[in-house]
Amino acid sequence: MSHSIKILINLVWFACAVGVFYLIALILAEDVGMPAWVPFDYHAGSWLALFLRLFGVLIITPPAIALLISIMRIGADQSRWRLYQTAHDKYLVLRLPIGVKIAGIGLSGLLFVAIIGVLIWQQEPWGVWLFVSPLLLLGLYGISVFSLIRVDFDQDHIIAMTPLFRWQRHRWTELVEVTINREWQELRLKFEDGRIARVSTLFNNLPDFIAFMQAKIKENEDARTARG
Repeated sequence: MSHSIKILINLVWFACAVGVFYLIALILAEDVGMPAWVPFDYHAGSWLALFLRLFGVLIITPPAIALLISIMRIGADQSRWRLYQTAHDKYLVLRLPIGVKIAGIGLSGLLFVAIIGVLIWQQEPWGVWLFVSPLLLLGLYGISVFSLIRVDFDQDHIIAMTPLFRWQRHRWTELVEVTINREWQELRLKFEDGRIARVSTLFNNLPDFIAFMQAKIKENEDARTARG
């Protein structure tokens, strides 16, 4: 089964789940009467309303996750040649798969738009806007990160973006240590001057980059041994 067909199937599954979720929302709405075909009245017990809400969430969650994963897989199987196609000058480039980029920008944008929409719809005072402003900034930050993040490298240097959107160049000969942060899904390359280059584990062609990096570490160890 091709990847595009999987996305289409997950999209249809998600659309059906949204339809059921919307139907449950209509049933629970105070201004909408209970349809005649519903076999029970949720007003008879508060636990029925809670059950319906939980049921709606459980219905919509699996297809939403499946659709998100299938979208994130777009472009995840690009060949090694992609690494060289995206090179500019002498630098090779690590990028996010297009699916991960779309999903990251989409979710961050959805967070931002959803919060703005709710605040406007509820006509909240400016104090509430100020209270939720960190979430708005988080949405904008996510859009910026997923739009800009990349790593350039050649035989001598690696250029990576810091969390504050500063681009820093590091020399491979000054590489001291490499660790993995599983919580943030990134490799952290520590250099002699104390600076750290962050490389996302979601990047395409990561195995090739790791092999390249390990070779550089071996060169540095040999050079230190030779210097005594």
